[in-house]
Amino acid sequence: MKKQLHPIKNEVKITCVTCGSEMTTMSTLENVKIDICSECHPFYTGKLTSGAKTGRLDRFNKILSKTDSKPKTAPTSTNTADDKE
Repeated sequence: MKKQLHPIKNEVKITCVTCGSEMTTMSTLENVKIDICSECHPFYTGKLTSGAKTGRLDRFNKILSKTDSKPKTAPTSTNTADDKE
Protein backbone atom coordinates (compact mmCIF):
# COMPACT_ATOMS: atom_id res chain seq x y z
CA MET A 1 0.00 0.00 0.00
CA LYS A 2 1.07 3.54 -0.64
CA LYS A 3 2.06 5.63 2.33
CA GLN A 4 0.44 9.03 2.87
CA LEU A 5 -2.61 7.93 0.84
CA HIS A 6 -5.24 7.99 3.56
CA PRO A 7 -5.97 11.08 5.68
CA ILE A 8 -5.10 10.99 9.35
CA LYS A 9 -8.06 10.69 11.71
CA ASN A 10 -7.92 12.52 15.00
CA GLU A 11 -10.19 12.57 18.01
CA VAL A 12 -11.90 15.96 17.91
CA LYS A 13 -14.40 17.87 20.02
CA ILE A 14 -17.57 19.05 18.30
CA THR A 15 -18.90 22.25 19.86
CA CYS A 16 -22.47 23.52 19.44
CA VAL A 17 -22.48 27.29 19.01
CA THR A 18 -26.11 27.62 20.16
CA CYS A 19 -26.10 25.78 23.48
CA GLY A 20 -22.38 25.16 24.06
CA SER A 21 -22.60 21.38 24.43
CA GLU A 22 -19.58 19.34 23.40
CA MET A 23 -19.28 15.88 21.87
CA THR A 24 -16.22 13.82 20.99
CA THR A 25 -15.80 11.92 17.72
CA MET A 26 -13.23 10.97 15.10
CA SER A 27 -12.62 13.27 12.14
CA THR A 28 -10.00 14.47 9.71
CA LEU A 29 -10.79 18.06 10.72
CA GLU A 30 -9.18 19.71 13.73
CA ASN A 31 -11.95 21.96 15.08
CA VAL A 32 -15.62 21.33 14.42
CA LYS A 33 -18.29 23.88 15.34
CA ILE A 34 -21.93 23.29 14.52
CA ASP A 35 -24.87 25.70 14.59
CA ILE A 36 -27.42 23.41 16.26
CA CYS A 37 -27.26 19.99 17.89
CA SER A 38 -29.65 17.34 19.15
CA GLU A 39 -29.70 18.88 22.63
CA CYS A 40 -31.00 22.27 21.49
CA HIS A 41 -32.92 21.45 18.28
CA PRO A 42 -36.70 21.92 18.79
CA PHE A 43 -37.54 18.57 17.15
CA TYR A 44 -35.45 16.60 19.65
CA THR A 45 -36.32 18.70 22.70
CA GLY A 46 -40.09 18.47 22.12
CA LYS A 47 -40.55 22.22 21.74
CA LEU A 48 -41.37 22.06 18.03
CA THR A 49 -44.51 23.98 17.16
CA SER A 50 -46.64 23.29 14.16
CA GLY A 51 -46.31 26.58 12.38
CA ALA A 52 -46.88 25.17 8.94
CA LYS A 53 -48.37 27.62 6.51
CA THR A 54 -51.28 26.55 4.40
CA GLY A 55 -50.17 25.45 1.00
CA ARG A 56 -51.83 25.37 -2.37
CA LEU A 57 -53.56 22.08 -1.70
CA ASP A 58 -55.07 23.32 1.56
CA ARG A 59 -56.34 26.48 -0.13
CA PHE A 60 -57.81 24.41 -2.95
CA ASN A 61 -59.60 22.10 -0.51
CA LYS A 62 -60.94 25.12 1.37
CA ILE A 63 -62.37 26.60 -1.83
CA LEU A 64 -63.74 23.21 -2.84
CA SER A 65 -65.51 22.79 0.50
CA LYS A 66 -67.20 26.16 0.05
CA THR A 67 -68.55 25.19 -3.37
CA ASP A 68 -69.74 21.79 -2.10
CA SER A 69 -71.82 23.43 0.63
CA LYS A 70 -74.01 25.25 -1.92
CA PRO A 71 -77.11 23.31 -2.97
CA LYS A 72 -76.76 21.99 -6.48
CA THR A 73 -79.73 22.60 -8.73
CA ALA A 74 -80.35 21.30 -12.20
CA PRO A 75 -80.13 23.93 -14.92
CA THR A 76 -83.58 25.11 -15.88
CA SER A 77 -84.44 25.54 -19.48
CA THR A 78 -87.26 27.81 -20.60
CA ASN A 79 -87.58 26.03 -23.92
CA THR A 80 -88.96 22.51 -23.74
CA ALA A 81 -89.86 20.07 -26.48
CA ASP A 82 -93.59 20.78 -25.98
CA ASP A 83 -93.12 24.52 -26.50
CA LYS A 84 -91.66 24.04 -29.99
CA GLU A 85 -94.84 22.49 -31.44
